[in-house]
Amino acid sequence: MNAVHALIAARAGQSLEAVREWIRVPSFSDTGVGMPEGAEYAKNLLSRIAADAQVYPTAGHPMVMGTVRSSLPDAPWLLIYGLYDVTPTWEEEWSVPPLEARIVDAGSIGLLPHLGEVVVGRGANNHKGPVLSSILGIAAILETSAELPVNLIYLIEGEEEIGSPSMATFVEEHRELLERAEGVWLPCMQQNSAGTMTLRRAFRGTLFATLEVAGGEWG
Repeated sequence: MNAVHALIAARAGQSLEAVREWIRVPSFSDTGVGMPEGAEYAKNLLSRIAADAQVYPTAGHPMVMGTVRSSLPDAPWLLIYGLYDVTPTWEEEWSVPPLEARIVDAGSIGLLPHLGEVVVGRGANNHKGPVLSSILGIAAILETSAELPVNLIYLIEGEEEIGSPSMATFVEEHRELLERAEGVWLPCMQQNSAGTMTLRRAFRGTLFATLEVAGGEWG
């Protein structure tokens, strides 16, 4: 993997600019602003590694899906899930324009100063930055002829921020492909206050609960 890491390092500046360009693309699922264009943009990014990348219409906003095949005959399948939609910006709460992808000093936006320069923009962390980072990483593996140990299914959603209303139907329509996956990974890379990078490799699930509160004679 040394060649892979070297290629990633050599392209660091180029990759950063690719993330910034994607942040600048509006894709607000709550209002629908920019969603068709956002889906097409996500498809074009995925096409770098998935020749069959495609935009799939739904009753709501489109999904983007594509596969990357390993040359290993018995390679397992991994589903990589991400999203291209973002939440509203409420621009009066931003100290820099939320779709500008400006690079600023961490201390100027209330983060710990020793973190240095950071990219600020809607989707930088949730979730355009991590999705594209994973695509660029896979591209580096393929371009250096390193062996891809798994088959990949990329599913990039356009309704996550509004509760994924079209997901259940989409899964049923594409169950034959999706059920091949033996695992699902949500790219979620984060850097803590000490500057250490964390890459989550597993999630335990979600717990839903209902809390009912009733007032008695006391009020």
